Amino acid sequence: MAKVLTRLKRYRDSNNLCEEGIKKCIEISSMYLYGELTYQIGYNYELIGNRKTAIKFYQESLEIFKIRTNNHFNEYIKK
Repeated sequence: MAKVLTRLKRYRDSNNLCEEGIKKCIEISSMYLYGELTYQIGYNYELIGNRKTAIKFYQESLEIFKIRTNNHFNEYIKK
């Protein structure tokens, strides 16, 4: 749903949904979607031109992806 909201240019709604997901991940002690959610928030900030905040979220998601050995986004985030 967060990706759909991003495509609809509803970046704030997408970020809010991602933040809810992050809270749930923390609540149930699951890292399953944490990296993807922080990545999506970073992507939204990049799209609205807030590069500094985007980089912060990209770095956080990169750390999670490294831990989970999920290389899907690593090269994009590093760029």
